[in-house]
Amino acid sequence: MLCFLLGLSGCSGGSGGGESSGSGSLTVTFNQNPLQVTKYQWDLPSTINVDAVVQGYTSASSVYVYIIDQGNTISAGQVQIDQIGQDTYQAMLTLPASTSIGEHDGSLQLRLCADPNCNTLLNSSTLPYRITVQSNPTLQAMPSPATLVGIGVSHTGYATALGLRLPTFTFQGTPVYPIYIQATDSGSVFGLPYNQYGVGNGLIAGPFNQNIFQLSFVGGGNLTPGSYSGVLTLTFCHDEQCTKVFDGSSALPYTLTVTANNLTPLSPVANVPDWQGLDGGPSHDGSAPITVSVDNLAPRWVVSTDPNGNDSYPADPHPLTGDDKVYLNSFVLTALNEVDGSVAWTGNAYSRGPMSSANGTIYLDSPDSLYGIDEADGSQIFTNNGIDVSYSWVGPVAIGSKVLLGVSSNSYQQISGFNGQTGAAEGAPSCLQSIEQTYPTLNLLPALDSQLNAYIMTDSGLMVANFGANPGCHKIATTGTGFAGPPIYVSTNSDVLLNAESSLVDFNTQNSTVKWNVQIPQSLIHDDNAVANGVVYVVANNAFEPPELQAYSEANGKLLWSWSLLEPFSEGLLQTGMVVTNNVIFVQGYDSLYAVDLSTHQAVWSLNSPGAMAISANGILYVNYAASRMDSKIMAINLH
Repeated sequence: MLCFLLGLSGCSGGSGGGESSGSGSLTVTFNQNPLQVTKYQWDLPSTINVDAVVQGYTSASSVYVYIIDQGNTISAGQVQIDQIGQDTYQAMLTLPASTSIGEHDGSLQLRLCADPNCNTLLNSSTLPYRITVQSNPTLQAMPSPATLVGIGVSHTGYATALGLRLPTFTFQGTPVYPIYIQATDSGSVFGLPYNQYGVGNGLIAGPFNQNIFQLSFVGGGNLTPGSYSGVLTLTFCHDEQCTKVFDGSSALPYTLTVTANNLTPLSPVANVPDWQGLDGGPSHDGSAPITVSVDNLAPRWVVSTDPNGNDSYPADPHPLTGDDKVYLNSFVLTALNEVDGSVAWTGNAYSRGPMSSANGTIYLDSPDSLYGIDEADGSQIFTNNGIDVSYSWVGPVAIGSKVLLGVSSNSYQQISGFNGQTGAAEGAPSCLQSIEQTYPTLNLLPALDSQLNAYIMTDSGLMVANFGANPGCHKIATTGTGFAGPPIYVSTNSDVLLNAESSLVDFNTQNSTVKWNVQIPQSLIHDDNAVANGVVYVVANNAFEPPELQAYSEANGKLLWSWSLLEPFSEGLLQTGMVVTNNVIFVQGYDSLYAVDLSTHQAVWSLNSPGAMAISANGILYVNYAASRMDSKIMAINLH
């Protein structure tokens, strides 16, 4: 028996056996009659709400309510009642944890009484019920591919560079969202990663709210050369603490092959140029026209970029490629042979900002100098020590025989032109002698086209300046604030893309108009975008959701598709850009790098380390991890 007091306190137990009735008339109407409730076993104990409308008049000073469960299903004791409307009351009854699986039929008798012992009965109503307790739903997840396959390259003192062919999972059974996933690893290879959707022994990932999902798996520690196998067992839960567990589980077998290196012969890829500057070169479009063989993606070699153990952060991490070498701005300028990662040569200078190259010359800057370095042997071609500025952080941009360098002091920002063969100053249009920029660090890095038009962002729009035969300037104004990162020149139609705070702007430079200005749904966009084959790729970060890779039409700015990064905001900010190819885009977070298929919009591969990227003419992806002290390394990845 359950009791509560309607309107006044002081309900107490009693026999409930009174027969006399008080003056007045009360009626009770149940909102759901009969009462039908279905619960999963994991929901027990559970609250059942019974709503009723009580109308009429009584002279009784208090109304006491007794509920008698004739089916003996509901827990006995005092219950809570709330008035949820003018005449509507809600009683919260408890279905105990001991309730067995199956259907429970019975009825609730509700008695309204004028006294605690119910000697004066005001009304009696009966509510039949059927309460069904179901076994927990069964759920499995089918992976495709069915086996997690990984290829890794070991390096003494560093975590193994491990590339994984990521599966896509499809729930089978009865998914009840949200779903959380807990994994255990029989082989103890996969550790606890930082990312939200990554799983390792005991880590709970989620929530997942769609039938198709992906996980990121991060290998832990150093794996010596050899073969590793095991089974990742996935358990599915309905809550973040994993107290509500689905029946069933799924097994994902894995096989990993780790070697000291994976030195396939170098093979140039037709029509793929070397990486000659930040985001690929003077256009900054972050693209390489190569078709990646996803099944053959594999680390080639990994080497330290801080062999002397410098207890300081390296210089700008963005690598260049050329002459079958990869060039690193790591404490000193260093060239590594692409074939095996061995040192080809080292120089004496290093650049604070991104490097660039053209015609076999590497260009880099220091606070007061511009250097030209021979790609072949590291010898200095020229040094210009006459850059009269307090500091320069933005790096040079080169095309043909022209080098542009943005310089910034405490009082002004400007862009100057230099001869790419001698380093001699060649001046610049007057409009570039004082540029309005609130945040000049990378904003002073211009984009260049083949006609020597330089595209520079300012606080009020896009500045177009010609360094060629027809020097001059004009500005394409736009609204917006907080422009960030270098402009992107789109060679197919001469458009230029700029990032503004929470928006992306496309300028038509042929008629000097703004083609479109799109607000990015999530609050922060990264300053390194990419564009290829008519699609603009943006990473949008939000404080409450995992970051998204978003693809927009370059023609009209419409959102085409998106993919949620497998990492939360605090660890998923992309710091070093992305690289797009013919069929996948490489995008990264704090803990991993991912290859996202441009057709399926799913991640098909991951590397357990992010970093600044470049793709060489030999079809090798370089990932330069230089984000922490005493742990700087570069990884070469075979793409074909």
